[in-house]
Amino acid sequence: RRARAMQPEHRGEDRWDKPRIPGERRRRIFRERDRPEAPPEPPHTGFVVFVGQMTVKIRHDRPNQPHDQSRVVSEIAKIWRVGMSEEEKAYYNQFATEAKNEYDQQVVEYRATGSFRPSHSFSRLEGTNIWIRKHFQNGLEKEISQYTTCQFPKRPAAFDEAYNQREERSVLRRKLKLKGLVNDDGTLKNGLDFEELLLKEREKNHQQQGQKTSEDGSSIDEGTTDDNEAIAEDMIVAGDDVIGMDDTDDTLVAVSV
Repeated sequence: RRARAMQPEHRGEDRWDKPRIPGERRRRIFRERDRPEAPPEPPHTGFVVFVGQMTVKIRHDRPNQPHDQSRVVSEIAKIWRVGMSEEEKAYYNQFATEAKNEYDQQVVEYRATGSFRPSHSFSRLEGTNIWIRKHFQNGLEKEISQYTTCQFPKRPAAFDEAYNQREERSVLRRKLKLKGLVNDDGTLKNGLDFEELLLKEREKNHQQQGQKTSEDGSSIDEGTTDDNEAIAEDMIVAGDDVIGMDDTDDTLVAVSV
C-alpha cells in the first residue's frame, strides 16, 4: 500500500506535470524521479554538462542574434573535440560521475524518508537546469555564475514581428491544406488569393482580441444583423466555391454554391 501511494501514476491529478489549463499541453508522469519533490537528476555525461554551460555563455554573449540550438550544439561539439585538452574533458567527466553518485544517494534517502538533503557540491543556475559546482569552479563556471540572469527570451525583440508574420502564414497554409485547398505544387485551388485570405485572417484575429479585452465583456447574439454582416465580410467568393471562416474551430471551410 505504501509503495503504491508513492507511485504518481496511481494518484489522480498527481499523474500530470501541471494542472489542467485550457489550450496548453501537459505531460503524464510515470516515473518517481519526475515528481516535483524528488531529487533533481543531473546530466548523464560530462559533455552534456559542458553543452549546458556553453549554451548559457553563447546566449549571453549574443543577445541580439536569433538562437538556433541545433547549430549551437554543433559549434560546442567542435570545441569539445578540437578546442579542449584531455584534462579539461576529464574535469567534466568527473563532474558527471560525482553528481551521479550523489544523486543515487539522494534517491535512496528520498525513497526511505520522502525527502533528501541538498547537494553540498553541485547546484543549478537559478531558473534553469544548468549544473555547476559550488566550489572549485573552472573559468567557465565562474563566468556564468556571475550573470545577472540565465533566462533568455526565445528570440531578440527585433525579430518578433518577422517571426509572427511567418507563423501566421504557416498556420493559414496548414488550415488550407487540411481542407484540401492546396495543390501538390503549393498553389491554391479555385483561384484563391493567399494574401487576401491572410488579410482576412488577421482582421478576424484582431477583432477577436478586441472582444477579449473589452471592458464590458458583452458578446453579439447569434442571428443579429451585425453578426450576419461580419460573416459576410469574412467570406470570399472564388469561382464556384465560397471560402469562409468557421468561428467554431477557427478553420477555413469550403461551401459549394
